[in-house]
Amino acid sequence: LSALKVVLEDKDKEIRAFSNFGHTNHTFMISGWVPEIYIKQTKDLIRDRFGEKVVLAVLKISPEEYGEAPALYANPRIVKPFEFFNQLVSPPNYREVDPSPLIAFFFPFFFGLMVGDIGYGLIILGIALFGRFKFGDIDWIKSLSSVLIISAISTIFFGFLYGEFFGNF
Repeated sequence: LSALKVVLEDKDKEIRAFSNFGHTNHTFMISGWVPEIYIKQTKDLIRDRFGEKVVLAVLKISPEEYGEAPALYANPRIVKPFEFFNQLVSPPNYREVDPSPLIAFFFPFFFGLMVGDIGYGLIILGIALFGRFKFGDIDWIKSLSSVLIISAISTIFFGFLYGEFFGNF
């Protein structure tokens, strides 16, 4: 049901996007969101493609629109796979804290602390590598396998500290 809910919410957003378009015989208007750090790049791309025929107006958002504004994840490469967990629940809104860096630290730490076995860590690492190479073109599997690889390394480390290889060693 939760997957269906996500699909229907995406479809609803897609249908509502048509309200951001308007046109007459000689003009058209599109309204959308562009992160501030990409405004100059967007203006340059539009100018290169269309010349002076298209005008890009940057509008400031009001506090009432904060709930509608999408959030931009600007995380380092090591944290990117953990953004996958934010997609399982509602992602942070504009002006909210992105929990991905905290998840990137604590999830592998506690996963390794709880499993803590060299043998299980090697099995998890093998499954993650298999998924990465067999199905690496699917984004969510790529993210999940990256999370499992990092967590498997933590599991192997704690297994070494506990002295466990498929149980007491």
